[in-house]
Amino acid sequence: MSDAVSQEEIVRPSIGYRAIIAGHSHVNAMVGWRHELAPTLRIVDGTSHLEALDGPWPRLEEYWKALVQHADNARIAIVWGGNEHNARYFFRDAYDFDFSSKHVTKILNNIQIIARSTIRKRFYEGGLSDLADLLDQLKAARPQRLVIVGTPPPKKDNDRLRTMFEAEPHFLAYAEAKKIDPADIRITEPHIRLKLWYLLQDILADEAKRIGGIFLPVLKETQDEDGYLRDEFWASDVTHANPAYGRLMLDYVVEELEKP
Repeated sequence: MSDAVSQEEIVRPSIGYRAIIAGHSHVNAMVGWRHELAPTLRIVDGTSHLEALDGPWPRLEEYWKALVQHADNARIAIVWGGNEHNARYFFRDAYDFDFSSKHVTKILNNIQIIARSTIRKRFYEGGLSDLADLLDQLKAARPQRLVIVGTPPPKKDNDRLRTMFEAEPHFLAYAEAKKIDPADIRITEPHIRLKLWYLLQDILADEAKRIGGIFLPVLKETQDEDGYLRDEFWASDVTHANPAYGRLMLDYVVEELEKP
């Protein structure tokens, strides 16, 4: 990797710090999707000084090294992952299960109950251990503030989700690998997917606390009365939120980064 991250012509006000937002795909709702061959900084539209770290997709080690490179005295917001619960548990696969949650009281009867610790371990195996490593590197780089931003809650309507995933290559490949018709794939019960999401948010909060950072949960106004993503904030795929959601969250992030 080159010594410096490439960047567009940026005129920064004299505010005494650099503010950067970086992350995986859920950051796109906030800063817009942009692909760059190398990590590149740009001012986020509608802000005076918040810089987005763009780069190649998927995010590679070079991208996160670039973030660490600019962490000294910076205020950084990270949107990490957010699809771990979908990647592992969106489909009801070999067996039905449920688990206890302090956030969601509903639980199915007469099925296998698994421990939250088992799911936590699988989440870490699915990429959260990499987040822990990155946070340690960022802390050592001495940022002014380090914020982990919560990721969008799950979408409730399984029938509507089915029409979406039947058009997505990732899920079609899953069906092909399982040798089953996409119409016959069982989607995990909404309340279980909601529990999984809450557990993921708890892990992100724990990681922020571990390194003395801040966890910024999703805004309550983006959730319906049960905790799912409100319909008006759905993007046109299974997992992501739309720019209306992103605008609310971006203002929320900027407000946090600008606090004295």
